[in-house]
Amino acid sequence: MKPERLRIIENQQRSYCEGILELINGEWVFFDEENDDAFPLEDFFFKEIQFKQLNQWHTGILTEDYVIQAKNTQYILHDQ
Repeated sequence: MKPERLRIIENQQRSYCEGILELINGEWVFFDEENDDAFPLEDFFFKEIQFKQLNQWHTGILTEDYVIQAKNTQYILHDQ
């Protein structure tokens, strides 16, 4: 994601971008739903993210080993 856009999103209290994750050629890629731009998931390391699993929303921090660390649980990304 463009550094200026990330900086703006981080500085706003209620900002977000929605998208889908895909594993392509061994690399995790985030596709922004708004404009179909693709970004390496590494752009989101150590940032708070929200994700939906089994129709329930969770919040956690994405770590550099592609694990989302929530309060009491770790979620490991898997390709479907």
